[in-house]
Amino acid sequence: MNGDIYDGEPDWWYSLSRDAALTKITSNRTDFPAATLGSSDDVTVGEGVVAIGYPISFSILGQVTVTTGIVSAVRFISGGEFIQTDAAVNHGNSGGRLLNLNGEVIGINTWGFSDEDLGENITNLNFTIPIDYLKPFIDEVLTQ
Repeated sequence: MNGDIYDGEPDWWYSLSRDAALTKITSNRTDFPAATLGSSDDVTVGEGVVAIGYPISFSILGQVTVTTGIVSAVRFISGGEFIQTDAAVNHGNSGGRLLNLNGEVIGINTWGFSDEDLGENITNLNFTIPIDYLKPFIDEVLTQ
């Protein structure tokens, strides 16, 4: 947020099917702020959640969005597990966090549908990659 720029390895790990990537930053700095990771295995349907991200829009560029909702379901889609929530995942919010009400990261927002996308009367179908799926890849980045 202060404008510092760091070298890194973009798309150090990437999953096309999950629309997720991890980037390894090259730096001697050790005091980066870090979010607390929760466990997506503990997620329950009806649990309150908060989605945070940066939507794509030239008129609101750079402003974070925060939406609230509940966990609607845990679904298996195309061979992968996703947390479904009604907390809006606006266009461009991919990579933002899904937090439980303790402020712990339980997932990474990946995609959502709206009425306009589907041409149907469906609102707020939003999906998140469970954090427990990503933890092994995060650990691998941290140990290299």
